[in-house]
Amino acid sequence: MKKTIITFLTFLTVSNINFANEASLPYSYMIYDIPKINQMPELPTGCEATALTMLLQYSGYDISKIQVAKDMPKDEIIIVEEQWYAKNPTEAFIGSPFSERGLGIYAPAIIKMINNYLPNQAQDLTNTSLNDIYNSLTNNQPVMVWVSLKEAEITNSWIDPVGERVYWASPLHTLVVVGYDKYFVYATDPKTAAVEQYPAEIFKKMWEAMGQQAVTIKPKPTLEDYAKQHNIEIEQEENIISLIFNGNRLTFEVGNDIVMVNKEKITLPQLIENADNIIDLEQVDQFLKLPSQSKLLPLSPKMHLYSNWYIGELDGRRYTFMQVLDRTYILLEEYIKANNIQLKIIDEQIILAYPDEKITLFADSEIIINGNKVIINGEESFEELPIFQDETGYYIQLELLQKLLQK
Repeated sequence: MKKTIITFLTFLTVSNINFANEASLPYSYMIYDIPKINQMPELPTGCEATALTMLLQYSGYDISKIQVAKDMPKDEIIIVEEQWYAKNPTEAFIGSPFSERGLGIYAPAIIKMINNYLPNQAQDLTNTSLNDIYNSLTNNQPVMVWVSLKEAEITNSWIDPVGERVYWASPLHTLVVVGYDKYFVYATDPKTAAVEQYPAEIFKKMWEAMGQQAVTIKPKPTLEDYAKQHNIEIEQEENIISLIFNGNRLTFEVGNDIVMVNKEKITLPQLIENADNIIDLEQVDQFLKLPSQSKLLPLSPKMHLYSNWYIGELDGRRYTFMQVLDRTYILLEEYIKANNIQLKIIDEQIILAYPDEKITLFADSEIIINGNKVIINGEESFEELPIFQDETGYYIQLELLQKLLQK
C-alpha cells in the first residue's frame, strides 16, 4: 500500500527573517480595508471557510461565510474493520466546518474554490518564502496561510480513495496575513475577527509546521494585461473596442451589454464595467476558444458593433446583406450571378462590368475599386470601405452597384 506522509516541521530555532534582501520590498506594509469576519458561532471548525470569505469579499465577490462553507467540498471519515477511510484534505474538508468535530481542508482544494468563484485568479504561494508573502501584500493581495498555533503532532491517519495513507497534524488553524514590518507579521484571525501580531520568527515556524501552505487572489487583469498575455490585438474607437484573435473579431462598447462576435450580435454581461478596463475573464476566455477564421472582418470597431447580417429581397431576388451604420452591403457573388455582371481582380484592383463591355480600365460601364479609391463609369471618388472580404466572399456597397446599373 502506498504511503503519503505530510511533513510538518516542529518549532525549531531559526535565524532572523531578513526581507531587506528583497530590494523591491518596503520595510513595512499593511492592508487596512480587508473585512474582519468571525467564524463563530456558526463555524466552530470553519477557519478556512471564514478566511476564504475574507479574501473573496476583499476581491469584490459578494458571498457570506455560511455560503462558502456550504460550497466547500466535504467528506466524512468512515471506519471499516478498524481502518479509517476518507478523501485527501487536498480535495475536501474532512468532516464539517459546522461541527466541533471537523478537521479541515488544504490549499489545493481552496485554490479550486477560488477559481470557481473568480476564474483564473487563484495564486498558489505554497512552499514559497515569507518574502513572497510580503511581496503579495505590497501588491495589495492579502494571503491565507495554514499554521499551527502550538507544536504540531500527528493525531489521525486514514486511507484516501487512491490507497495512500494521509497523516493529519493538529492543531491546525488558518489566518489571513495583512501586513508586516521589521519584527512582526500581522494577520487577521477568524477566531477573533481581529488583527493579531506575531513575531516574524515565530510566524515562520508556525507556517512551516503546516507545510508552508498559502494562497491569495490575484486582481482581475486589465484588458491590456490580458491581451498581452494571450496575444490578442486590440482596436479602439472612442468607447468601442475590438478584440482580434485567430481571425475572429469580438467588439463591444464599455458599459454596454451588446456584443458582436464575428457576424453574430449577442447580449452578454458587460465585458468592461468601468474606466479601469477590468475585463470579464470568463466571457473573453470563451472567445479565445472559437475556431480560427481565415479572413478577418476588416471593419472598424464602430462599424462592426453596429453591423447586422441578414437575408433580404432586392428586385424580387433573395440576397445576403450586411447593414452597417447608414450603409448597405450585398454579397457580391450572389449579385453578379443574378445580374450577369463580370468580376475581375487585376493587381489588387477589383473590376466589375457588363459582359458586353470590354473589361478594361475606364470602360464606359464599369466599377474599379482599389483600396478606398472608386472609379464608376470613369468618375473617380473615395469611399470608406467600399468593399471587404470575409469567409463567404466579397461584400460591396449596394449604392455602388446601383450606380453601375444606372447607365
